[in-house]
Amino acid sequence: MNQKIEKLEREQSKYSVDKRMRLITSYVLGYNSNTSNLFKDLGSKKLDILCHKISQELFNNKPIWNKTNKNIFICTKISRTGGHTRQLIEFIKKSNSKSLIVLTGIFGPSDIDYFIQNTEKKFVDIINLNGNYDDKAIELNSIIFKEKPGKIFIFSDPADTIPIVALADIPHNAIYFYHHANIYLSLGLYIDNFVHIDFYPNGFYNCRNKLKIENIYIPLSYDNKNFKPQISSKLDYLNTCTVANSNKISIPYIYSYSDVIIELLKNKIKHTHIGKLPIFSIIKIRFYMVMNRVPYKNLSVYNNVTSLKDYLKNNDIDFYLNSFPIGGACTLIEFISLGIPVLFHNNKKLNLANCIDLGYEDCLKWNTVEELKSIIKNISKSDYNYHSNKSYETFKKNYNGERLSDFMNSDKKIILDNIDYRIGEYSVSPTGSNTIYKFLYNIFLFFKNKIKIILNSR
Repeated sequence: MNQKIEKLEREQSKYSVDKRMRLITSYVLGYNSNTSNLFKDLGSKKLDILCHKISQELFNNKPIWNKTNKNIFICTKISRTGGHTRQLIEFIKKSNSKSLIVLTGIFGPSDIDYFIQNTEKKFVDIINLNGNYDDKAIELNSIIFKEKPGKIFIFSDPADTIPIVALADIPHNAIYFYHHANIYLSLGLYIDNFVHIDFYPNGFYNCRNKLKIENIYIPLSYDNKNFKPQISSKLDYLNTCTVANSNKISIPYIYSYSDVIIELLKNKIKHTHIGKLPIFSIIKIRFYMVMNRVPYKNLSVYNNVTSLKDYLKNNDIDFYLNSFPIGGACTLIEFISLGIPVLFHNNKKLNLANCIDLGYEDCLKWNTVEELKSIIKNISKSDYNYHSNKSYETFKKNYNGERLSDFMNSDKKIILDNIDYRIGEYSVSPTGSNTIYKFLYNIFLFFKNKIKIILNSR
């Protein structure tokens, strides 16, 4: 990593500002396309220094006086799926101030209709930046000085250089960097005038204690008022559900997601998957079902649903099987808000990614597939109701949006203390065919990021 960055440093004088910004973006995209780099480097001081130098070259910033009661949110792209956009929406909804949204657009167009439908119109306008990278950075910088916002939030892609360059040298005490790319190399971690936000306990302590970044904790937020789980009187609890796209479940790991689902189906446990599954995973599972006469209806697969909350209320789901190796934090919060117990894979080396720190101390954990099947098939009515209530109480205590609302409207900064947390490191233990799978998945990531690099080079 260091050699390639040093080459970038040496060659800076050869290129225009636009080309230098694109080279940094391409480097981060290429680095993150290799699964062996996950958790290896979450930030780079050298890359942030390069961005800061470009900022100093482009701008001669002065302090912003007479700030307005307005927020500016800077994003690369707004999409319908993923917790990143959902938390952006929560930040906007919890604020009493009007919000201006600025999109860099370097990786394609945004889903504006979805955004408008879910933000309760609590924003002034959406601005799409135009031109080359340096043009966009200059336009964004001028917007900041024109609008004089009280708070600025960076919700950009980890490889997006535009907001980093535009804001790195602005003397403003309320530029908030939302660290959502917590398993990838991300620009902006080491910019001194950014206030670093982490949204889950293990990430907070990892950045503070291991990376030595001064940060604050703003817990995830989800609005689910006036709901209380009902006491279950069922005789069995055999309906599981996972919500995840392939980026969370296709990473080579000690357990293959498709193999685990096949094991559940073998034991007459039904499963629903919501999200984009690789086609070869669907074929593999369906082939097993045909060969073993498993009823087709025992597996339901949806690319997306209009409203997850409505789907869960209208369908019989007993457990949320948390995605592995990467957990889906926002989705997990949505399930526990309905009192649906979560099944976590208990890998202590993976505690920075599996979201187990968002649960409660005695949450349901499985180490082997046999343990997972045993929990589902043998849980008693009283134990199920205990975990259902514990899930809901955890949501009410930690993720009901009150702390986010306090922060957005009163500058209250939340520092964690007395939290039972476990810092872990990413671990991949592929065996047999998983080694081939890892090779195939890295090829998939390579081409996926290659498309982004092509968009980046335009």
